[in-house]
Amino acid sequence: MAWPDVARADDWGCQVMLCLSNPGGPEQYAECVPPIERLWAALRDGDPFPTCDLATAGTLNGAARNNIHSAHYSATSAVHLLQQVVRPGEGDR
Repeated sequence: MAWPDVARADDWGCQVMLCLSNPGGPEQYAECVPPIERLWAALRDGDPFPTCDLATAGTLNGAARNNIHSAHYSATSAVHLLQQVVRPGEGDR
């Protein structure tokens, strides 16, 4: 079976997860710039972090689900983790 050259995400939350998981940085690829810029703006405005339902996202002939997330990883932990992320250029001020 051949995998496609392009990773697809069905919604903004999934795009954000995909881009944030890139070891080269969330905005390394041009396709990630719009969803990540939208994320930064949303978080600045106090909006919640977007979600991605991996069970219904465009997974290839299957589904993934993180059943451990809700039991062992709180939303508060995610916010604290995000607060530690410094966007390029912001740490130089």
